Amino acid sequence: MGFTHGNLIGGLLLPALLTAGVAAVVTVLSAFLLSARFPVGLARQLDPSLGYHLDWQVLLPGALIVALLILAGTALAGWRAALASGQTPASTAGAPVLRRVRNALPLPVALGTGLALQAGNGKRAIPVRPAIAGAVAGILGIVGALGLVRGIDDALHTPARSGQLWDVAITPDSPNRPESYYVDTLRSDKNVATAGEAFLAPQDINGAGLPVYTMKPVKSIKPFVVLSGRAPRSPDEVALGPATVKALHRHVGDTVRITGSLGPRTFRVVGTTLLAQTPHASFDQGAWVSPEGMGTLSPNLEAGDTTFVVTARPGIKQTALIRELTPKFDGDEVDPGNAPVQDVVLLRNVRTLPEALAIFLALLGIAALGHALITTVRRRRHDLAVLRAMGLRPRQSAACIFWQAMTVAVIALAIGIPLGVIFGRLSWRWVANSTPLLYVPPLAALAIVIAIPGAIVLANVLAAYPARRAAGVRPAEVLRTE
Repeated sequence: MGFTHGNLIGGLLLPALLTAGVAAVVTVLSAFLLSARFPVGLARQLDPSLGYHLDWQVLLPGALIVALLILAGTALAGWRAALASGQTPASTAGAPVLRRVRNALPLPVALGTGLALQAGNGKRAIPVRPAIAGAVAGILGIVGALGLVRGIDDALHTPARSGQLWDVAITPDSPNRPESYYVDTLRSDKNVATAGEAFLAPQDINGAGLPVYTMKPVKSIKPFVVLSGRAPRSPDEVALGPATVKALHRHVGDTVRITGSLGPRTFRVVGTTLLAQTPHASFDQGAWVSPEGMGTLSPNLEAGDTTFVVTARPGIKQTALIRELTPKFDGDEVDPGNAPVQDVVLLRNVRTLPEALAIFLALLGIAALGHALITTVRRRRHDLAVLRAMGLRPRQSAACIFWQAMTVAVIALAIGIPLGVIFGRLSWRWVANSTPLLYVPPLAALAIVIAIPGAIVLANVLAAYPARRAAGVRPAEVLRTE
């Protein structure tokens, strides 16, 4: 009748303008309603104007992008429809392997699997790929985001992840008490598992005033946490804190110049390390050298700050060890040695963001699967009526929809769980490197255990209403109408 491809694409774009406009308005309103909850973390504490805001320089381009994406998707669909017009619809029987698998399955299972994997053409087309993609995104979001939450919780409850390994820190404050008293007392205490003497001396490292640490064993030793490379062993080796590595633009294998009371010396960087948190230096700033290396910089170790760091024997609580050691070192400072650092405490403020992302992606997966199931019953009514006329019972028709939902759920679990584990670990590695922290791969095992039966049950719940409609199809009415 003379309707061109351009007319077809334009006819599809015009109704989409309303959808794009509504989406843009909803996007702006949603951003405005959520603006009171942002920023998060330390930025929220420093923000001078919390509350609801409309930042038009951001919202207008964002709304425009949303509208353009919707129109672009509609134009692509129209272009594909224009190319396919006049052509014979392709067969939806499936690949030979898929046909052989379906032939071996019970009839409702085979039909439901076909509905889940084969989109069809024209008016019979159903959103198979969006349903699978949405379900995979939901499982991936739950496992991945909760994996990130698991990493944050682990860092908050395990001070060793930030390098704070010791249960007790004893700072000598008694001028008449010799060093041998501390060493002998800690060695003879049965509740002390390890003890070391940490020495700190401010030094000049490539022109920057930074703390330099060394550790001497008293009773075994638990040295500083090494993030990469190894600990310094020889007098000319040093391990740097991550912030110092970034500030000095040095990496493992490079050299730095440290100037002590005996003059400058060149040290080779052999690793990056997390150090002790002090009132004057962060746990990621400074350097760690061997006792021999410190001797070449400051021969008189007592000129710096000395702290005895202690860990308790397994089964002994930190509070009990502090109560025991306090009378023995009366007059000295006996404090917890593994207090959480501020950078890690601030992670608690952003903990809700991955949880919110998990909820959003889960709702996206539910919407995609529910839409696909309802669309299937509406667009495949003729097929269901033909099957009913050939002897398919109402219960079997309903079972087809249930098996369609089950197939999508199983595919989502098989793909989403591994991708979620990978996503969670990659995101936590990025956070750990940025903080910095000792990276330990997180695994949201409870989320995975709950996600498997939860996805199956939820798929069946979503399929209940469409399955009821499929069972209620009346072959005579449908075939007479169509």
